[in-house]
Amino acid sequence: MRRISQNGFTLIESMVVVSIIGITFALAMPNYQQWIAKDDLKAGIVDFKGALQIARVTALATGAPVGVVNTAGNKYSVFVDDGIVLGVPNPAFARNGVWDNEVIIPMQGQAVTTFNTGVTFVLIPVAIEFLSSGKRSLPTGVGNLVITLQNGFGLTRTVTVSALGDIM
Repeated sequence: MRRISQNGFTLIESMVVVSIIGITFALAMPNYQQWIAKDDLKAGIVDFKGALQIARVTALATGAPVGVVNTAGNKYSVFVDDGIVLGVPNPAFARNGVWDNEVIIPMQGQAVTTFNTGVTFVLIPVAIEFLSSGKRSLPTGVGNLVITLQNGFGLTRTVTVSALGDIM
């Protein structure tokens, strides 16, 4: 009598493989979520540094003060200053004797840029402004200005703007 061989896996073997895959997935998921949060924070830093660079280059190109303003915990805008500082008009920035409102420079087609999910400002002045020389306006202090961003896991990264306008 000839024996017929059967190919395949038993139910027990299949259950062992599925349980190993499940355990591996359960162990990897928290690391994956943390990796995504770190990546969002890095992307937020890159985007914010880009906004600061655009503000600085625009100030150099136009001769008008240009800055970045924190509009909410996770939102910011790049703007051209209208020449009114603390309610006092600056004659150097008057256009035909009239002071305009700030002009928002759209970034990625939007007036207000929002960070990726979970990324927020921790410490930031109301606005970081660059002068026509490319230097940072100094009402916030003569030293380096440090801006801190944080993600949902509490991880923080900083962006530093020197008095000379260097962005690090």
